[in-house]
Amino acid sequence: MKITTLKGIGVFSVSLFAAFSAAYIYSPTNGTHADNSTTADVNLSVNEVMSLTLNTDTLNLSATPNSFISGIITATVSTNSQYGYTLTLEDEDSDSNMVHTNSDISSVVTSSFSGSKTSADLEDNTWGFSLNATDFYKVPVNGSPVALKRSTTPMETENESSDITFGAKVGNITSGTYTDKVLFTLYVNGQDGKPTNPDDPTNPPADPSEPGGNDDLDPNDPGDGTSFQSFDGCDLIGQSDPATTLVDSRDNSTYRIKKLKDGNCWMVDSLKLTNFANLTYKNSDLPKGATWTIPESNPEIGLDDFETMNNNEVYFDPIYNQTVYSFYTATAGWGTSVIASGESDRSICPKGWRLPTNAEFQALFNSYSSDRQVAGAGYFYGAPSIYNGNPSGFSGFWSSTAADSARAYLMYGMSGSAMVNIKEQKYGGNHVRCIAKNN
Repeated sequence: MKITTLKGIGVFSVSLFAAFSAAYIYSPTNGTHADNSTTADVNLSVNEVMSLTLNTDTLNLSATPNSFISGIITATVSTNSQYGYTLTLEDEDSDSNMVHTNSDISSVVTSSFSGSKTSADLEDNTWGFSLNATDFYKVPVNGSPVALKRSTTPMETENESSDITFGAKVGNITSGTYTDKVLFTLYVNGQDGKPTNPDDPTNPPADPSEPGGNDDLDPNDPGDGTSFQSFDGCDLIGQSDPATTLVDSRDNSTYRIKKLKDGNCWMVDSLKLTNFANLTYKNSDLPKGATWTIPESNPEIGLDDFETMNNNEVYFDPIYNQTVYSFYTATAGWGTSVIASGESDRSICPKGWRLPTNAEFQALFNSYSSDRQVAGAGYFYGAPSIYNGNPSGFSGFWSSTAADSARAYLMYGMSGSAMVNIKEQKYGGNHVRCIAKNN
């Protein structure tokens, strides 16, 4: 098999210049020393330069039927950008299939699978790329690049290299050469850390996303696209923009996403997840490699029994048609041990999203000033939470912050206002609203 690679190289010229301004000092005619002075600025401007090279323009892979084959392309980056760079990969066009060089043969090697696959997991006649030579992902189509590597600080060495492994699982397929072209592109980042396009500064590229969807900015974990798909990043959304609707493919629930006055992107609908047996770091806000099982919700449990339910149970309230969670469940088991205080680093939010901290709730509250319309506008108000076995008069939303061994912090939403820094029992049933990571 043959993969022909296109390399994107952008080179800026370097120009140095010094700007001087003349300053004249007038001294008294009697020859005494002048006591007035002025300064002149001497400026040196160094333009950005960048280069991208590949160790080969063609990667040839030769395989026999019913086998796996792989090879490596090394991309080397050099740039003096003070804000770092972003290296992306995408197909040359909208079709990421490898096609036979003989146009009369219709067989193809596809790259359209979901999630990560090991060499053993890849289906026959499938190909993809890997950043660690173990976990393979589909090659994204043109216009939906994946970030292979990104840096937000100046390079510490003259060159940085990344190995990208391309692998294919070959089944029973017609012999011959199958080929496709992939495009590597290097962008220098702007001051905001976002890639900038030197060829068209008025139309910078979208922040690169992971295969299938959200981008958690971890170049070693492209993700599996099982969570919120087609979310291009909070920096691309304006506060005046209408809410964006996204789908959590764990259960196909839809949520409205909106950038609020604190500058963060929030879910403005409460999480609905129930009966999902195996959360992992690939589809939820868990540390890499971690898993956690949520027990099934129990619609038969009565309101009076809620406070005695298991700490890890999900509660679906058939009266209000809502899902509420204990703090233990909201934090994906983090609170199962006795924790006096601290921040949970895990939650049942979709991948790329997390529980807000109590401080973030406070900042959101403050950003709406005295009108407190964060609740009155409907963003944080809805069906009641359940406390002490009964529906409450407010909607409570868990933060990730534990107050002590028995309580955690909430934000309360009421019909026209909101309250923060509220401590509630961890077994109480409250809503989950997620905030986008890396806003």
